[in-house]
Amino acid sequence: MKYRTLLKEELEEVQDEFIKFLAANSIASDDWENLKKTDQKKVSGLIDIFSDIFWEKALTNIKCVEQRSPKRLRMIKFDDDQAELIELRIPEAEQLNLMDPEHVKQLSDGSKDIAQFNPELFTGTRNFEHSRNLELFNFLEQGARPTKLDMFNHFKQFIKK
Repeated sequence: MKYRTLLKEELEEVQDEFIKFLAANSIASDDWENLKKTDQKKVSGLIDIFSDIFWEKALTNIKCVEQRSPKRLRMIKFDDDQAELIELRIPEAEQLNLMDPEHVKQLSDGSKDIAQFNPELFTGTRNFEHSRNLELFNFLEQGARPTKLDMFNHFKQFIKK
């Protein structure tokens, strides 16, 4: 396996796609029920194959992830051959909570100026040691969440100023 097997709850969320996968492999509903009773190894193998296909498709569609705490926001944009990082750190004394959706909205739409909170900004790029999708998968497994590029681009513009 390239990634990890989808958890039961995750597999249930993508049940329609899994049914299409089984149908594409000529496995009808009755055949699947019979396999679950008679050949658990084949069932696990099919779920593993589907999991890799699912992850590959999902990861390809993700362009940016974020990791957030009340005083730190790390955004990572994934291009084809490298990752670009913007990290924002807010001093503890400042009245800005990066976990508060309203504060984040105000920063992303420009109604609050991040400069007033004495931020530290860090940027960098890094070439991938492994494939793009495997690197992205590892960040997701460490708690990063997919996010839109809007905020990343907003902070990139702020840095250019």
